Parts: sequence; structure tokens; C-alpha cells
Amino acid sequence: MEWKIVFRSVYVFLQVFLLGVLKVNGPYYWAWLKWMKGHTFRTTGAQSRKDILAVPRYWWRACRVIFGAAPLAEGKQSEVIYCQTPSQQSQFSDYLFAVKGIRHKNMMFRDATPSGMGLSSKFLMLCFITSLAFFLMLASPFSNHRSRLGLMILQWTENVKCMMVCQKWGVGRIFFFGGYENDACYTGLLAKSQGIHLMTIPSANPIRNFYQQVVTDTFVFTADFQKVEHEKYKGQWSSQQTESWPFIEFSKLQPYIKGTQLTNRKAIGFLSRGAWLRKKRGVNAQNNNKDFEYEERCMQALHRFLSSHLGYTLIILPHPMECHRPEFKAQAIQYYQDYFNGLAVVFYDKGLKSYQCFDEMDVTVTAVSSANIERLYCGYKAMFAPLGAEMEFFSGSTLDNIVCRSEDQFDAMLMDILSKEEDEFFSSYDLKPYRFDAIKIQH
Repeated sequence: MEWKIVFRSVYVFLQVFLLGVLKVNGPYYWAWLKWMKGHTFRTTGAQSRKDILAVPRYWWRACRVIFGAAPLAEGKQSEVIYCQTPSQQSQFSDYLFAVKGIRHKNMMFRDATPSGMGLSSKFLMLCFITSLAFFLMLASPFSNHRSRLGLMILQWTENVKCMMVCQKWGVGRIFFFGGYENDACYTGLLAKSQGIHLMTIPSANPIRNFYQQVVTDTFVFTADFQKVEHEKYKGQWSSQQTESWPFIEFSKLQPYIKGTQLTNRKAIGFLSRGAWLRKKRGVNAQNNNKDFEYEERCMQALHRFLSSHLGYTLIILPHPMECHRPEFKAQAIQYYQDYFNGLAVVFYDKGLKSYQCFDEMDVTVTAVSSANIERLYCGYKAMFAPLGAEMEFFSGSTLDNIVCRSEDQFDAMLMDILSKEEDEFFSSYDLKPYRFDAIKIQH
């Protein structure tokens, strides 16, 4: 019954809170640790940390989620995809179809979960979030991130609604594509309390960014280096098993796999993450905001390289954030024109995804962008340059062979990569496990 899910969710939440505050090592503490210190894309801007109205604002949003959601469609489905927004539907549905050969029609979206609740359940949830909001309002003056506290109210509500929909539909397995959010471990605990098998599927990024704490039934590795990296963080993981799948975007890349066509040997691509714009908007970055520094130093190194190798053209491949709005795109074009003034630089402004123009440059350089994983999969050369980074992003896997961490090594590594043909590049840097012909699909 619905009211049991509400009470079970409160009980699990209180365990997370109490065992987290007391630092009792185990899944509940890991959930608290991730909730309090893990990364979230949902609270951005420099003012979010000091927002005195964050708690009542998120309380109101949670109320709207409880009472204003669309009605739940009737249906039965043993498996369901759970992701952030409806805009991701085709991406993840196509991915699972490519990997498992099953087309999932019913999906759940964090931002638009339909309501399957009765009035009594809604009242119970309202009572809890109101009590929680009162407590968090008292605690918020002592918090270093008030919006994160307020967001907890909304996240609890979303998780409860997810479990209610699962009960209505008879769901036994969730393909979870939102594990990078800071409440993901709570989702795992709640699913386990209902006997639902949770499969957490990350992007092909380093685990250290979003998955230092994990509570799930099955964790899916989508990049070879993640298996090595897992050994470093598994002490704060609760996972019954692991599987290896191709990375999420692999199916869309099939038309862009390198064939016999030649690349432009005098063009270097820069895969931007829009660090300058993120800083301007007050958006946090991973690694205690050091990702901003890595990208800035990478750009400085590219500037010096181009200044001493005038025969090369730099192609800027903007981050989607930099082209999300016309004003952002105009600012981005001006920013790169000013930064690389006097050098041969092209802002790739054709409205295409970066993988659609991989053949137009000989190598792509980036600080930490996962688009380089796509490029390697397609059979093209790539280089990571998180200059100033002390950690091994890829935990000593062979992918670290093309990671440059200091300016002193930048020119030599880039020239060495530029001098090689693709086959020699993959062989000499031991990167064949990341190429399309080495990645197997497991149905």
C-alpha cells in the first residue's frame, strides 16, 4: 500500500540521517556522505550557498510535485528506465535497445514523474516535508550550502514518487541513469527496501567525479578504465555485482567510425567544457573547482604551441552550454577570438555534435571532456591535458598514457601524437581496448 512506501521512505531517511551524523561506516553513512558532499547539477550559482529562502522555496516545489503532477498512466512493466528529463528519453531508450535488444516504452523522469498517489499518501508526504523543512530552516544558518539542504526536501519527494510508480506498474528492475546526482545512494537504499533491483549506469567519465560512494544492486562499467578505478573506491560501495557495457553514446557513433578517409593533418581540435562560462555563471566544477584551472592551463599551452607552430589551425569544438543560448554563443565566439588573437583559430559553428566532425581534425585536445572517449571509440587520435592535476584521472589504466599533466610535457606529447598514423597511435599508446573493434555488446 502507498502509505507503507511513505513510512518506509521516512524510516530509511532517518537511518541515513542518524547513522550519517554519527559516522557509522556502512551504506547509510555513504548515502549521507554523498548527499552532503557529493556533486549535484541542480544547485548552481554563487548565491545558492547563501540563499536564505532555499528551504521554503524547495518545500514549495516539493508541494507542487506532490499535488500538481500529471496522473499516472495505467500499465504493467517489469523493467523501467529512470533518468532526469523527458529530453533524455530517446537517448537512453535507444541505448538499452542497442545493448539488450529490448525497447522500453514506459519511462520515469525525475523532473516529470507522474502521480499515482491517493489523497492520504499526499497528506502524509506533506506532513513529513513540512516537518523536515522546519528542521532544516533551523539548521540552514549553520550550513555552508543552504540550497543543498533545501534540495533534500525535493529529492526525498521525487524518490518516494518513483517508488510509488514502481509499485503501481509492478516494476522489479530500474535502469538508473541518474547516479551522478548526490541523492543516488538514497535511491539505492529505497529501491533495496522495496525489493527492486537497481542497475546504475554511468557515463564514460572517471568514477571519482560522481561515484565515490555507491549503493546499488548492479553497477555497469561503461569504460575500461572504470574497472581499474573501482578498486580505489570500492570501500564505500554496496554493490552485489558489476557488468561491462559499451558507453552510452556508442550506438549513435556508428556512422562516424573512421574508415579510409584522411583527417586534416594540420588541424587540432579543442574540446571545450566552457570553463570560462561556468565561472561567469557561478557553476561549480569537479575536483574542488580545479577543473577550471585545468582547462585554463590547457588553453594556455595550446596558445603557446600554436604560436611556435604557425602551420596548424585550432578548431574550437564548443561545449553545448556555450551554444545553449544565442547570447552565450556570441560571447563564446568573442571570447575565443580574443584569447587566440592573431592565431589560426576556427569556432566550429555549424550546429553539429563534435563527433559529426571528427574527421576534420587530426587530434583533439581537452582537459577532461568525455567526448575524447567518443573520439577514441571512432578510431581517431586524442589527448587529455588536465594541466596541474595531481591525481590519476583514469587510475593507472592505459588511458593515462595520453594524459599530460604538466606544461613541460605538453608540446612533446602533442607532437608525438600528431606524428603518428591512427593505427600506430592506438598500438604505441596501448589504447586498442577503447576502439570500436574491441568493444563488445553483451545482450
